[in-house]
Amino acid sequence: MKWSSRTVDLSTKLGFISEVITMKCYLGIDISKNFLDVHIRPAGIKERFQYDNTGIRLLITLLKEYSEIFVVLEATGGYERTLSEALSSESISYHIANPARVREFARATGKLAKTNRIDAEILSLFAEKIELPISTPKSKDEILLKALIMRKTQIKSELVREKNRLDKTIHPIILEDIKSQIKALQEKITKYDSEIKNLISTLDNFSSKAKIIASVPGIGCATAAILVSELPKLGKLNGKQIAALVGVAPMNWDSGGCSKKRSIKAGRTFIRHSLYMATVVAITHNPKLKEFYQ
Repeated sequence: MKWSSRTVDLSTKLGFISEVITMKCYLGIDISKNFLDVHIRPAGIKERFQYDNTGIRLLITLLKEYSEIFVVLEATGGYERTLSEALSSESISYHIANPARVREFARATGKLAKTNRIDAEILSLFAEKIELPISTPKSKDEILLKALIMRKTQIKSELVREKNRLDKTIHPIILEDIKSQIKALQEKITKYDSEIKNLISTLDNFSSKAKIIASVPGIGCATAAILVSELPKLGKLNGKQIAALVGVAPMNWDSGGCSKKRSIKAGRTFIRHSLYMATVVAITHNPKLKEFYQ
């Protein structure tokens, strides 16, 4: 059943679904800049809401009519934050899914086309078929810490590009401009390092973890900040589970009589990149890691 929000009011929709509101339902939400495309399973209800305060209120009103509902939405680079905060404030269970996993699931079901409404339907099916943990909302300080780290990473990438341009420039005016830009970027990085360090020191749950991590030879404050920010489950999972989550655990590749070399795959690329440079330093200064590496 597909409704047009312009021709059918919300009370009519709620009346139609009164027979299924006592069932456990799964709701997939595809998020774009301006719209929230919704699919509710098993009722097969499809709807589109404006992604603004009014649209979110209408969506929450709809969700509250269900006695048990689980919402799945994709990580969209930040667009999902406003909706996830609204769901948390209303105590509605939700999971923020990895888009790559959802896409693999869609291909496995034979759904190759991709539109907002199809994506919402796939997300609701994904929620129904896969056992997913409830996402824990982040505090404002945690969101700020992650944003600071991401911005610092962007500036560091720009710094590398500017340095690479130095030996390719012969004109004095351009050369001077590049040097000036490099100095400004280095000052910004120093500023962000200070902001990140100060923020971590004010957060008890992060401060204690960061101190433990930074006590490992070769691990500095910058890497410790990334780990506590990007791996909230650090300290709650065992070593093998964390290694798999990051994507540094060698995975089996055996089939029949064939046994291939183990290799790492998937995981969180951003964290692996940060750990790589820390490891390069650690194998020089940390005897145990040096021995293991050799």
